[in-house]
Amino acid sequence: MSAAKRRRSPGWMPRQHGAWAMLLLPLAAGVVRSGGDRIHVLLLAACLAGYLAFQAAGRWATSGFRSRYRAPVFAYGSLAAPLILALVLVRADLLVWAPVFIGCALLSLLFSWRRRDRHLGNDAVTILAASLLALVAYQAGYDPGGTIEVGWRTMWAVTAAIFAYLFGTALYVKTMIRERGRSGYVWASVGYHTVVTALAAAIALRPALPPGLHHRAVATLAVFFAVMTVRAWALAGRPIRPLAVGLGEIASSVALLAIVALWR
Repeated sequence: MSAAKRRRSPGWMPRQHGAWAMLLLPLAAGVVRSGGDRIHVLLLAACLAGYLAFQAAGRWATSGFRSRYRAPVFAYGSLAAPLILALVLVRADLLVWAPVFIGCALLSLLFSWRRRDRHLGNDAVTILAASLLALVAYQAGYDPGGTIEVGWRTMWAVTAAIFAYLFGTALYVKTMIRERGRSGYVWASVGYHTVVTALAAAIALRPALPPGLHHRAVATLAVFFAVMTVRAWALAGRPIRPLAVGLGEIASSVALLAIVALWR
């Protein structure tokens, strides 16, 4: 696509390659843990359209609501609205999550409006919203009230693991691209991954775990985060193309999803 064409139609596609993994990993985790249902097709469509609308709205807000950024917002919003409405009509119980997602979206758009969309606080807000999609997809996979307490405990643990991974990714990616060369971010990234690894290992070594947690699964998570720690240390600051970084995140997301699928 030529530079002139990009100037005529900004905001149609997200600029971060790894963002797709951030969206799809939690959804896939909820589908896998609930066994899958036809409603997940509608949920996926609604989330994809909503994500595109949200990303376009963020760029619109960052631009100071300039008119040239407005078209993608209305186009994707017009697509997302009926899909979300259809989802709610089929499963009204999912509305319980609406205040959380609306709050996260408004807070993130505030970051964008203040031109702080790359701030780590904004990353935390968007990652929290994305991670909670695992719980939404899990709930959608059962009839209302059909889930059990132990299953929910496992899903909360899975969601916490997904959030821990994605937030670590935000730190790691900053050391590779926008904050490359800044030792503070390298220490923060490596330190964060080390703490998460140690926490997972400490939980795995406990003689008894609460219902929903399993020694083998948590131990595997500890190994996974140990690998992420080594990666955060070994690759920080290296001149790697953003596309390659994004593809690496997709591969890591697939590995974490495999752990989630085998969580027994």
